[in-house]
Amino acid sequence: MRLKPWNAIVQVALILLYVCAQAANSAELPKPTGPVLLKITGNIENTNTPGAVEFDLEMLEQFEASSFVTVTPWTDDTPTTFTGVRINELLEYVGAKSRDFRASAIDKYWNDLTDMDFDNIPAIIAYKLNNEYMRVRDLGPLWIMFPFDEFPELDTEKYKTACVWQLIEIEIH
Repeated sequence: MRLKPWNAIVQVALILLYVCAQAANSAELPKPTGPVLLKITGNIENTNTPGAVEFDLEMLEQFEASSFVTVTPWTDDTPTTFTGVRINELLEYVGAKSRDFRASAIDKYWNDLTDMDFDNIPAIIAYKLNNEYMRVRDLGPLWIMFPFDEFPELDTEKYKTACVWQLIEIEIH
């Protein structure tokens, strides 16, 4: 059976509409120009490399900086200022389809962060410690941190083990 020309045009239009709708659901993000500090993979809509988003420091600093002072067991129990990007903003930027993820560190340590309300808990991925960029030997260059002093209910093993230092990858579940 031979299609009439208008049937073929309708089919081509429907195919193009489907392709455009798929492209609209995902976005190609800017690519890093410096060393990659963080890679986000998994259940995300937006990418800048196949299946992932890679961030350098300049890209992370494009987000509004969030800072807080808190006491941690890793900083000699002294008040320490952490500065970085809010986790909820980063998840929104990559189009994360879940708020649950695995955070992995340089030394292969990992922690699954699940059932955490990042919209109401201002957790950050810190890149500065006391206003200085963190180096690997300072537990950086990136460190997931929670404002323990501001939210005493976070002072639990669950949140402390979620403070992944030397963070290099997040895999969205």
